[in-house]
Amino acid sequence: MRIIESQLFKRFPEIIFGLSTKIGLNHNSPFHFNLSLTVGDDPEIVRKNREAFFNELGFTTSQIAIQKQIHSDIITKELLHSYRRDGKLSGRSLGVIAMKGI
Repeated sequence: MRIIESQLFKRFPEIIFGLSTKIGLNHNSPFHFNLSLTVGDDPEIVRKNREAFFNELGFTTSQIAIQKQIHSDIITKELLHSYRRDGKLSGRSLGVIAMKGI
């Protein structure tokens, strides 16, 4: 599995960043290492892909919130929970999910 990491975030240990790529678990076209349930891939394969990706970053899938990307000017606010690698809650914050003009 290939995960791209950012050197910018390395100085912030409280931020865990990883960008997935198509490379992972030897899956074939057209989906490769797909993490989305909205493109027609087998949901069980997506579940296994997500589990492998999040585990590689040090998380379980139960610690992850998955958003659905939309292209709209709808603004919503959500209470976000932050977890440490050991699974303990480290904080909560209010997050803007979508903002007009962005």
